Amino acid sequence: MTDSIQVLSKRWEPAQLIAAKYKVIERVSRWSHNNQISLSCRDGEQEHSAFVLAHGDAIAPSRVDGVIVHQDSDFNGFLAAHNETYFRQIWDHLSEEFGAVFRMRLMKLEPKASLSFHEDFFRRIHIPIITNDRSFFFMNEGNQIPWLTDDIRVPGIQTYHLPADGRMYLVDTTRHHTVYNGGKTDRVHLVCSIP
Repeated sequence: MTDSIQVLSKRWEPAQLIAAKYKVIERVSRWSHNNQISLSCRDGEQEHSAFVLAHGDAIAPSRVDGVIVHQDSDFNGFLAAHNETYFRQIWDHLSEEFGAVFRMRLMKLEPKASLSFHEDFFRRIHIPIITNDRSFFFMNEGNQIPWLTDDIRVPGIQTYHLPADGRMYLVDTTRHHTVYNGGKTDRVHLVCSIP
């Protein structure tokens, strides 16, 4: 596609991705307040837990106002409760291909919702599981910070639709980006960070 979003060669079976999503939701029983379900954990832990994620990977885990703060790379183990799902095979494949995988999770974006423009500290693998033709990534392909322009046309912003056809996408989320779901159905991706 571009430098920002690359299609990887391995393809997964869409029906098995959907079945695995339902199996995880059945086990966990609900989405978190931020529409995510974690499939990974910190070393030595095997439970779903709420956590605050620090921005960046340059800081050590610490406490902020009594709450433990962690970074993506702390979540480098796969939750054993989901070992029998198709997602474990994906974790193992990506671990072999990239040398490490962390913070794997299901991420849901509800209809008519978007995120603010932001940048992450790691590249991410996205595997669309459920989507619609009105769900898009907006990537800053230029050098200009999108919200500091006086021009309403925002040069350098490209729009991408990622279909739910089993493909994996390596997304350079260290660049300014956002997502928007303009459809009438949820958008659900399997997402994980890689070094």
